[in-house]
Amino acid sequence: MKFLHFSDLHLCKNRSDLLYGINPADRLVKALRHVQQFHKDANFLVITGDLANYGEKSAYEDLSSIFENFSIPVIIIPGNHDNPKLIDDIFPIFDGKIQDLKKGIWLGKEIRSEKDCFIFLDSTGGVGHSGAFPIERAQDLDRRLTENADRHIYLFLHHPPLCLGVPSMDPIRLQDPFYLQSVIEKHRSQIRCLFMGHLHRPIKGSWRGIPFVIVRSLAHQVEMNEPPKGDGGQWQIPGNDETPEYNVITIQKENFYVHSERFLEKTRKFWL
Repeated sequence: MKFLHFSDLHLCKNRSDLLYGINPADRLVKALRHVQQFHKDANFLVITGDLANYGEKSAYEDLSSIFENFSIPVIIIPGNHDNPKLIDDIFPIFDGKIQDLKKGIWLGKEIRSEKDCFIFLDSTGGVGHSGAFPIERAQDLDRRLTENADRHIYLFLHHPPLCLGVPSMDPIRLQDPFYLQSVIEKHRSQIRCLFMGHLHRPIKGSWRGIPFVIVRSLAHQVEMNEPPKGDGGQWQIPGNDETPEYNVITIQKENFYVHSERFLEKTRKFWL
């Protein structure tokens, strides 16, 4: 089993628009070319939110157009920059067995294989750009984990539920993760990893004893140590032009591993 993890595309209203001097659509196209060259055997690709920068319908239409001839099924979840209602209206839901997953873009709920289960969570709805996970979402997650008690679980969400030492982003993490934490504690032995986005930084660690992986944005990145500037409506997050990347996750029986692909880097190759 092999899947790919993208996050934080930040597509603009028009496909040619620049965001902080970057063309997000062009970045996505280049990432997909790299995937088709090196990872076209992947079972599916997950995008953990912030598909669009301002949540416009045209950005989601461009997303569909860019993936039109892509051979790998794509699973999406919303982020804080997205319009969840539009996503619900535009993209069909997938909630079923992996053998029934076809090419196209799907709003993810659950993918089940014989031994593994991939569950896709909505963390939108917090104050401002922060995340939320109310009791209704926790109850649905608890049901899904109970129904898949004999499978290894991989969870996907946009907002991390903990502070991660990034002063400009920690205030807009998943706020009050009590309900998520309660379900995680109940089913901890099943859950193998959380995959997240939002921070625009490559971070790996453990939350409540569960490993997690956060992937860089395909667009702009965020400074690790610099605090935000301003407050309220003038809040500004320090960004930078660090190299974008996506992750490649391979599951082999009881093990899994994660590689990062910096698809824009042109590095010198040599023999050791």
